[in-house]
Amino acid sequence: LILIFKTIYHKNEIKVSIIVPCYNERTTIEKIIDKIYSKNIFKFEVIIIDDFSNDGSREIIEKLEL
Repeated sequence: LILIFKTIYHKNEIKVSIIVPCYNERTTIEKIIDKIYSKNIFKFEVIIIDDFSNDGSREIIEKLEL
C-alpha cells in the first residue's frame, strides 16, 4: 500500500480531508483530482492511496502540481 499525500490550503477555516483510492486509474486520476480542486470552497487536503497500480498511475500522481 502506497500513500501519496498532497495538501492545499484555502482561506476558509473549515478543513476537509478527501481520500482518493487509486488502483490502475491512469486514464482517470487527473480528471478526478481536477474535479476536487475545482471545488475550492473549503480548506482541504487530498490523500491519494495508490494500491500498487501497475499502469503508471503513481507516476502521473507524482507529477501533478497540487
